[in-house]
Amino acid sequence: ETFLYRLNVFGHIVHLVLISTLACLPSLLLNLPVGLVARKYANYKRKKALAASKVKVLGYDVVLSERVVCSIVLVPTLWVIYGLALVVFTDFDWPTLAGCFT
Repeated sequence: ETFLYRLNVFGHIVHLVLISTLACLPSLLLNLPVGLVARKYANYKRKKALAASKVKVLGYDVVLSERVVCSIVLVPTLWVIYGLALVVFTDFDWPTLAGCFT
């Protein structure tokens, strides 16, 4: 009985990990442009801060803060663009679109 119980628990854990992975893939793909832009922008700002400072060694503090600020601005902007693309490029009626945004 304990072996079957442990096998059942293991099956539930595998199922949970599989469903969680499948659920996070679309979000990862849709937010990928933000990560790429934030990385480029943060490295640009890091190089600029390192050139202007005699104290900074690596500038990781600049990278982290610029990535956070860039993501705070770009994620909502990107999702508004996705929403506008949904409105413009689909022929959904307004009640269906309202359901997509809630």
